[in-house]
Amino acid sequence: MERSQHQTQRLTRLVQDLLDAHRLHTGKFSLDVLPVQLDELVLRVAETAQAMTTSQEIRVEVTTAPVIVNGDAGRLEQALMNLVTNALTYAPQSQRIEVRLTRIGAEALAQVRDYGPGIAPSEVSHLTERFYQVMRTDSDRTARRGLGLGLFIVSEIVAGHGGRLEVRRWWTRERRSLYVCPC
Repeated sequence: MERSQHQTQRLTRLVQDLLDAHRLHTGKFSLDVLPVQLDELVLRVAETAQAMTTSQEIRVEVTTAPVIVNGDAGRLEQALMNLVTNALTYAPQSQRIEVRLTRIGAEALAQVRDYGPGIAPSEVSHLTERFYQVMRTDSDRTARRGLGLGLFIVSEIVAGHGGRLEVRRWWTRERRSLYVCPC
């Protein structure tokens, strides 16, 4: 029963990703922009994601002052959840995932860092392309595969908020940064 429920949730997420990709492609993707307390949203995402894993610890570091942005709370939550679940999925041997929220001037910076094998530098520039998937090694093929839409959708959500998504290697760690502006 539990396995069936998990697969149903996974299929629902895949269908939702396809619908979002279609909306983005046809210009029908909309945002309901209101003030959002981003620090509370980050804590909620981390708590939800922690319930999805038993082998990884999600560590959260948020600024002590509230971080308010103008944005679509549901879409920002979707973007952050995608970044965290990507870290959980594609760095399963990473014992911890770090989620950090800080304010840098007029921008809010949300970062998700894992300690997995990382992504080849030649692949990083393609990560936000629709349907793009990183080439996997034989030992990596058992990880669940998506549709190659997650980071594309995240990138579009963030751009719709006037921000940007950055993915880069940080020494041997993977760091995904989501800049949302203005605060």
